[in-house]
Amino acid sequence: MLLERSNTSHASEIDFSRLHSEYCKGLYETELTRADFSKEHYDKLLETKIIAYCSYFGLDPKLPGYIKLPGGKYDEYYYYLSMSLVFYDKFKIRVYLDYQLEHFNGDKREFIEIIIHTIVGLTEKNSPFDNTDRLDRIMKWAEDKKNKINARKDNVITNSDITLNWLIKDTTSLNELSNRLFLSEYTSNPKAFKFVFIENKKTKWKGEPEYLIYLLYRLIKNHKFKARHGKGHLKAAVKYFYDEDSEILAKENKIHHILSKVRIKQLKTYAATRRKVDTLLNNELNIPLPDVEVGENSQ
Repeated sequence: MLLERSNTSHASEIDFSRLHSEYCKGLYETELTRADFSKEHYDKLLETKIIAYCSYFGLDPKLPGYIKLPGGKYDEYYYYLSMSLVFYDKFKIRVYLDYQLEHFNGDKREFIEIIIHTIVGLTEKNSPFDNTDRLDRIMKWAEDKKNKINARKDNVITNSDITLNWLIKDTTSLNELSNRLFLSEYTSNPKAFKFVFIENKKTKWKGEPEYLIYLLYRLIKNHKFKARHGKGHLKAAVKYFYDEDSEILAKENKIHHILSKVRIKQLKTYAATRRKVDTLLNNELNIPLPDVEVGENSQ
């Protein structure tokens, strides 16, 4: 089902009640320099479309609650996303599109292409006034995201020097670990962490780098994975994780500095981080809880 009814709604979701309300607010506050019809006409047109679309799914938009439109590859999403952008706060457009990108049901790169080749044109077409400033901001957001993606290496890393190998034939425990990291909101899907080791795919890490680096370190120390050439395991593994801005999560010259903070220099500060990782690995991979490790060299 392409519509979802809920009792709560995020400010950056496409909720029909909020969409119509904010569209009308902008409509009646703006001089329509390119309008072919009255403001009332545009108001009624959007309202009629929303009611008809909701009715198709047996939903009444006038009842209490929120009716939300998930992001995906279908015409209705393109139309209502463009309509939401017509009067959207110019200074919040980047945050809004970041949210839509994050929750888009499909390839993120494809979403950016949809913005460039479809949404910008629809937003301009549906704007009964000169909306150049918003259109420029939308396009700038898309170009920035596209440039960051192009600046990264391909999602699958083929350099044999940094190819990773999971050392346990039965990947059931890795599946559980990967799913647990997703449920804790460290990754974007249940298989993301697993695919780093099984398919050598890069993934976005949503948590703090200290947690990830200590997690990888503990996996290495317990012989769960290695780099193909048998050295530089930690540096190799970190290259598979990038942050919100599509940058490698930790630069090579920072990796051991971060690990040193967590394990040696700031033991009290990162006690909770170590405890979370150690407990997780004990539960999912049966890795024994460690003694306090001070001064031990990392790999």
